[in-house]
Amino acid sequence: QAGIYWLLLMDNYAASFSLVIISCIMCVSIMYIYGHRNYFKDIEMMLGFPPPLFFQICWRFFSPAIIFFILVFTVIQYRPIAYNTYVYPSWAIGIGFLMALSSVLCIPAYAVYQLLRVDGDTLLQRLKNATKPSQDWGPALAEHRAGRYAPAPAARLEVQPLNPEKPRSEDVALPVQGSNGSAHSQDSRL
Repeated sequence: QAGIYWLLLMDNYAASFSLVIISCIMCVSIMYIYGHRNYFKDIEMMLGFPPPLFFQICWRFFSPAIIFFILVFTVIQYRPIAYNTYVYPSWAIGIGFLMALSSVLCIPAYAVYQLLRVDGDTLLQRLKNATKPSQDWGPALAEHRAGRYAPAPAARLEVQPLNPEKPRSEDVALPVQGSNGSAHSQDSRL
């Protein structure tokens, strides 16, 4: 008979608090680390026209500010949760904070991992190199990889066969069983 208590614990800590922190980090990282100009150029490539000025202003200024104020007021107005007359014990609140931190701590942990892995002599060089997009980042379709999305010569992908030691048979017909039970052969070159 404790399902509602667990539901409220997860709802108050894991579902609301951590989502506000993650959305705040996401807005700041896209607009100010990746760069608003890069983001707007990406949107223009996908849509075929630049995003309207209203959306550019909202994405750059209003959304991060509103999410940051929501985060500040969530912290200011924090009260331990209760259900009717039942006040949650401190161990339950501790579990709630651990649930909230379990999804948020992945972000700084991965950032530290990237900083340790990237090239650079000083921390500032490592930070600059870690926050640049990788050379092979870009649109999935080859026809869209032009201009600023063209891969660097060193980053061009090379197509290799899955089984290089196995000779490829060009004229083999593979039997295919249909869903209605009929059998036919399919050319392997397709």
